[in-house]
Amino acid sequence: MAKIKKERSTTILAELLADYLQKNLPNFRIHKIAQHPDNWEQWLVDICEKNGWKHKHSPIIWRELLDRGGKGLLLGGFNDFLEHAQHYYGITSYMLSEEMLRIAEENLQTNIDIEKEEEELKRIKDVIIWGNITGSSYIDLTKAKLYRYDSAIWGPPSFSRPLLDMIFDGNWLRSDFVSALSSLSSWGHHCIGMSPAHVIATVLRYWYQDSPPGEIISLGVISEGQFGVPEGIVFSMPVMFRNGNWEVLTEIEITQQTQAFLQLLAKDLTREKQVALGEILELYQHRRGKIITKK
Repeated sequence: MAKIKKERSTTILAELLADYLQKNLPNFRIHKIAQHPDNWEQWLVDICEKNGWKHKHSPIIWRELLDRGGKGLLLGGFNDFLEHAQHYYGITSYMLSEEMLRIAEENLQTNIDIEKEEEELKRIKDVIIWGNITGSSYIDLTKAKLYRYDSAIWGPPSFSRPLLDMIFDGNWLRSDFVSALSSLSSWGHHCIGMSPAHVIATVLRYWYQDSPPGEIISLGVISEGQFGVPEGIVFSMPVMFRNGNWEVLTEIEITQQTQAFLQLLAKDLTREKQVALGEILELYQHRRGKIITKK
């Protein structure tokens, strides 16, 4: 732990010194590469092998003469960087360790947040799951978006394309895709495509922080008659989280075919409710556990 704190302190000193040099020297520019502690050692090995360097600690600092080309010149760690700054520019650095550690924690959290955001943008978003999340469900891809798809059309991380436009094999969507979803959780179909722990964590995070603007989230809620679903049954439908509350996205348009699927799923859930209340004894076994998709 002491070693980690020392490396964080020297890393922050190096960043502050670099910031000072860039601010006060007209032709001095810096480029910072932040790495999560879990990835640091492997990244260091890779960068040293690529450039033929030998360095084992954080930070690693090198100099590149952009106007001359060629590979970078390794300076070393913070002490080497400080000696370089003192020798060439007559500049040194002073900073209390408490402040260095505080800034290190802030930088680490910023890096983690950026990684989470980038990971989020890799998902297939706005997939709607209708119906019974533990039984028969309808996977609706009509609103789904695909990010960072490697094709002739490319854009920034926020650029997306309709998923169904990118799926050319309709038979695959109705057969292999459905089979893959069915086998994701052989121990009971507790959720579709994500672990229960991840689902709970995501819902709680969105409930507390709001869901991303414009993003569709599927949530099992007590129906109040939305989309023609009978009142009083727990039915998965599209929602958004805002200001500590959730609201059903009733403005989403659905086709007649989708509406027919919803009525079928609602009958199953109504029957489950009747069984739970002791009004009837059996479910429709032949429809349990099916996953329905539509292109």
